[in-house]
Amino acid sequence: MSDFLQRYDRYILLKQNGFSFIKKDEKGKWQHENITFPLSIELLENVSFFKDDCLKPVTVISNIHAPILIPKVLFDETAKEDYINLNYEIEEPIFIFNEKLEEYLLLHFIKESQKAILEQSCCPLQWLHLSGLLHKELRQSEFYDSNKSYFSLYADENSIDFIFEKEGKLQIMNRFEYTSSYDILYYILNIIKQFDVSTSDISLISYNLQDQEIILLLEQYIEQVFFY
Repeated sequence: MSDFLQRYDRYILLKQNGFSFIKKDEKGKWQHENITFPLSIELLENVSFFKDDCLKPVTVISNIHAPILIPKVLFDETAKEDYINLNYEIEEPIFIFNEKLEEYLLLHFIKESQKAILEQSCCPLQWLHLSGLLHKELRQSEFYDSNKSYFSLYADENSIDFIFEKEGKLQIMNRFEYTSSYDILYYILNIIKQFDVSTSDISLISYNLQDQEIILLLEQYIEQVFFY
């Protein structure tokens, strides 16, 4: 479990390959229940995980799809489905969420059938996207400096969700797939070069990355690397 998610003591993490129920009990111990797809069937069987206290809210953190960033000045509420359809092939009804993120709106979605099952948990639900939380964690960290550049990563099996910020401005929020440690290094160095940032002037923060080969490789090329 990543440190920045522990601020939520009852949450459901929706992922590409399944989902997790996570909560802190009365003694302060974390309880986990990791489940694989099919999402709809498994969720229906496990909504009781939070029924010990149905009055307490549960945060639903989505990481099924990478979010879409739309500048607020260009956002058209009536076209939000078009924004999604330009990036994803949608074959069934979806529900679209949008979160405010500085001068952007962060759009993400879930199948309507999945949303309906989650709502059967009887608990009040708060809907967020992991990438937005990743950005929030960066901005709230004690070493954050708006004059510097940051690469913040969240690893989940064979994909990396990331944000790249240069001098206090969010530049990129996306996801990339990888098959080797060199894929990750290449992707990061390519973005650093694109935005004309020196590897000595950037801080890389990574959550949930456990592959030691990747960690050692990143530390060879980037001076300031922090792993959680």
